Amino acid sequence: MDLEYIAQVRHEFNTEFNTMLETMRKNVNFRSQGGWRRYRDVQEMFCETKKSLDLAEHAVSKSAASPSKKNTLNVTNRLESFNTSWHNARENALIGILRN
Repeated sequence: MDLEYIAQVRHEFNTEFNTMLETMRKNVNFRSQGGWRRYRDVQEMFCETKKSLDLAEHAVSKSAASPSKKNTLNVTNRLESFNTSWHNARENALIGILRN
């Protein structure tokens, strides 16, 4: 696990984040309160996922600087948390896009 991998994941995440929100902006009926709420919820989920990715990147940097079992487990936990969060954000974005 290195920072190049994290940079690649970050690029994929940012591309998907921008694409999903742009598609929702085009398709969501903002006149209804529900459409606006869905968009804001998805936007918040992606922002929380980005924070998880930042924490994972920090854990990888820390593990590279001082490798230990604790730091390695921290990287694994942070990446699992990020993957779960990204999956949930992606799922809710697709539901929001298809619902309108």
